[in-house]
Parts: sequence; structure tokens; C-alpha cells
Amino acid sequence: MNQSFRVIPYIFKALLRSFLSFFSDWYVFIPRLYWKNVFNFFKDLDRSLAIKAMVRNWFRPLYQDYNVAGLFIGIFIRTFWIIFGSIFYIVFFIIASLIFLIWLLILPGLLFLFLTNLF
Repeated sequence: MNQSFRVIPYIFKALLRSFLSFFSDWYVFIPRLYWKNVFNFFKDLDRSLAIKAMVRNWFRPLYQDYNVAGLFIGIFIRTFWIIFGSIFYIVFFIIASLIFLIWLLILPGLLFLFLTNLF
């Protein structure tokens, strides 16, 4: 009977290790992976929207049309494209941040609901 109780500390250590591993995954590993994927999406999006290229070539005429009208049309179109892309980036970043905030609040919210219904 004495030897059967010697395994209890190992069981508690394993439970504690898995409990800490869960929180480590929930609050460290998964958020890091999430934000890495969000910023990779921004990089892929920049390939489509080409905001960086539009800013770099802002004062160059569109389609190499070097007359006054081509210059103004190029600046106007690039300005519109930069504003449109920036708004799209901001909206996507706000949505991604809200999803992340909800992710962080799921566990405390469930714990709060459990404790309020317990008493």
C-alpha cells in the first residue's frame, strides 16, 4: 500500500505540467502564430495592392505619360489607390485585433461564467 501512494506526486506533476502547457500554448504559442499569419497576409496583400510601389512612384506619371495631364492623372490615381489600400489595411488590422482580443478573453470569460454560476 505504501508504494501505491508514491505515484501520486508524479501524477500531480504531470497534471501541473499539462495545465501550464495549455496556458503556454493558449497565451504564447498561438498568438505568436496568429500574428505571424496576419503579417504574412499583409505581405501577400501588398503584392496585390502594391501600396509600397504606389508610394515609391507617387510623383511619376502613370504609364510613362510625361505631359501635364498624365502627371496629374497619375498622382490622382495613385493617391486614391494609396488611400483605398490604407483604409483596407486599417479595417483588416482592426478586425484581426478584435478577433485576437476575443481569443484572449474566451478563457477568462468562461472562468467568470463558471464562478458566477457556481455561487
